[in-house]
Amino acid sequence: MTSYLQDIEEKSFVDLVDNYDFKVDLVKFFSGGRYKMSREEMQEQGYENLAKKFAEHMRFQSWNDATAVKDLNYVNNKQFSS
Repeated sequence: MTSYLQDIEEKSFVDLVDNYDFKVDLVKFFSGGRYKMSREEMQEQGYENLAKKFAEHMRFQSWNDATAVKDLNYVNNKQFSS
């Protein structure tokens, strides 16, 4: 498990944007097959907006079965395209 998860207690999720490992994971998530964002697009968004977008994605997933299944397929098969 990544070390930054230990730092989240009593903080906002967005507060993690100062953590290097968290930034790396955000870039991996948004540059991967589910979002396919370019480096330039991610730079335009900034880490704080990417963190908010990630949290929104997870909230949507919690009540939308189709998104949850797509995420599971992506994790299990990186070649899956949405």
